[in-house]
Amino acid sequence: MDEESVFRRLVKLTQDGQLDFIKKEIQDNEKVRERVKIKHFGRSGDTLLHYAARHGHLRILTFLIEEMEMDVELYNCDYKRALHEAVSMGQGECVSYLIAKGAKIDCLKKADWTPLMMACTRRNLEVIRELMAHGADPALKNKDGWNCFHIACREGDPDVIQHLLLASPDVWRTESKIHRTPLHTAAMHGCEDVVRILLDRNGHITVAKMLLEKHQASPSAADCLGTQPLHQAALTAQQGALHFLVRDLGVDVNERATDMQLTALHYAAKEGHTDTIKTLLKLGADLQASDRKGRTALHTASGGQHADTVHALLRLGIQDTEDTSGTMAKQLAKKQDLVRKMNEEYDVIVLGTGLTECILSGIMSVKGKKVLHMDRNSYYGAESASITPLEDVRPVTPTLIPPPAPSVMGVPTLSPGAPLCMLVCIQQNCSLRIMRC
Repeated sequence: MDEESVFRRLVKLTQDGQLDFIKKEIQDNEKVRERVKIKHFGRSGDTLLHYAARHGHLRILTFLIEEMEMDVELYNCDYKRALHEAVSMGQGECVSYLIAKGAKIDCLKKADWTPLMMACTRRNLEVIRELMAHGADPALKNKDGWNCFHIACREGDPDVIQHLLLASPDVWRTESKIHRTPLHTAAMHGCEDVVRILLDRNGHITVAKMLLEKHQASPSAADCLGTQPLHQAALTAQQGALHFLVRDLGVDVNERATDMQLTALHYAAKEGHTDTIKTLLKLGADLQASDRKGRTALHTASGGQHADTVHALLRLGIQDTEDTSGTMAKQLAKKQDLVRKMNEEYDVIVLGTGLTECILSGIMSVKGKKVLHMDRNSYYGAESASITPLEDVRPVTPTLIPPPAPSVMGVPTLSPGAPLCMLVCIQQNCSLRIMRC
C-alpha cells in the first residue's frame, strides 16, 4: 500500500475510533510515523489531532499527544486547533484533556474566534464552565467586535447568559463594530428570555437598571444602520419580543428607523410577515404610516411580491395611495396572483340594484371609488326593473364598465330600463363592476 493510501486509511480509522488498527498501521513504518505527526489532510488542513478531538476519541487523542508526541497547538487552514474542534462539538472530556496538556485557552482561529466563543454557539454550559475555570477571557472580541456574550445572546440560552453575567458582571458592557449591543442581538433573534434577563434581572448588581441607564443598552437605542430592537424584532417576526418591548418597556410602536423613516410595520411587510403585521396593529401601529418617500407598508409588501400579506393589509383597511413619485402599490405588483388580489379589492360594495342603490353606486364611482355592485336576483332594478332576465342585460352591460357604448350625437345610449348607475358611470368613465350575487 502506498504512503498516501496509508494516510487516508489513518484518517478513516481516527474518525471511527479504531486505536488498535492505527497503532498497527504505523508501528512498522517509521517514515509514516514521523510524517503523520505533522501531516495536514485535505483542503481543510486538518491533522489527526483535529479528527480525534472533533469525534471525541479521547484514547486516540491521548495516544497522539503522549506516544506520538504531536504538538497540541497544531492548526489547520482556518487556524483551528484541536481545542476549537473539541469545544465546537461539545466533547467535554477531550476539552479537559487538551487544557491539561497545555492547549492555549484563548487561541484564535480565523476571524479571531476563541474556543469560548465557539462554546457559546453550542449552548454547552459545562464546556463553558471548564474554559472559564481555566482563565478563558469573556471580554475578547472577534473581527466583527462581538464578544462571547453577544454570541450567547444570539443563541438565547438563559442558563449560559446567567453564568456569564455571574462570572463576569461587566461582560454585557459591549457593542459590535456597527454599534449593536447584546440587547439588540437578543431582540433581533427573538430571544425573549434573554431580553427579560438583561432588562429585568435583580441581584447584587441590577443589570436591568445599569442597562437602561447606559445609552448603548437602551431598549430604543439604534445601531449605526439606524434600526432599534423593535425594528429587528419585526424584521425577524418575533411577536413575543414585540409585546415585551412595547407593552412592558414602553417603546413607541411607531418609532422610525434609518434616514428613510421606516416603521416596524414596513419591516414586517418587507419580509411578508403577516402575523407580525397583525401583532403590530394590535399594539397600536399606524396602518397608513408612510416613509420619507410616501410609501406605506402596502407599497413594501407589493414590491416584495408578498400576495398574502398584501391581501391581509387590504382587508385590514389600508388604502393604496401614491408615493412621492406618483406610484401606487398596485403598480409594483408583478406576479399574477398578486395582481389578481390587488384587483379583487373594492372601496365600496353595494347590495341590490334598486333606484337608491344605483344612485349610491354611481355617485361613489364618480368620486373615484372602486365599486362592486351586487344583486341576488337574476334581473336589475328591483321593483323598478324593466329588463329581465339577467342574460338579456349582459350584451348591453359587460362585466367591466365603461364599454364601447353606442351613441347618438356623441351621447352614450342604453336600452330603456338600464340601471341609472350604469348611465352615470359610462358618462363619467368610472370603475364599476356589476354582478349577480
